[in-house]
Amino acid sequence: MAKKEPAQYIVEREFLGKFSVEELLVRIVKSHVKKGLSRG
Repeated sequence: MAKKEPAQYIVEREFLGKFSVEELLVRIVKSHVKKGLSRG
């Protein structure tokens, strides 16, 4: 309920908001590539 948030917390939220989607996509692609390579 606190209206004032620490600047660091806001920056972290913005950073996660910008890069979480890209990170998830990269992880999904990497996992698919690993599965494809393991299957041959």
